[in-house]
Amino acid sequence: MIEKIKQLRSEGIKCYLATNQEKYRTKYMRETMDFENIFDGVFSSAELECKKPEKEFFQKVLDSLEINGEEVLFFDDDQRNINGAKSSGIKSFLYVGFDKLEEIIGNWISAFTGVTK
Repeated sequence: MIEKIKQLRSEGIKCYLATNQEKYRTKYMRETMDFENIFDGVFSSAELECKKPEKEFFQKVLDSLEINGEEVLFFDDDQRNINGAKSSGIKSFLYVGFDKLEEIIGNWISAFTGVTK
């Protein structure tokens, strides 16, 4: 997964982590797990002061990025979080495996660029 994120970022595609974590675990993920360098940013419930699947969580992410939901692909392994993201207009998919994730991302890139991945 990390290699896929690195590949996408090298192609100019922004990748963010959205997580329900308390502040110490968020710090650990950023610094020790190096997520601050692997991702373009980390959105943590501790910092946003709301949690997935609340619509407020996703709206704060969109507001911070200054984009609308149609410009975002969101993957999560919890259907409740998928539903919450969809309520903000975000294209959301239940994570069921890496192959499916790659297929969805490839189709999305193709739709925007005309280039098949």
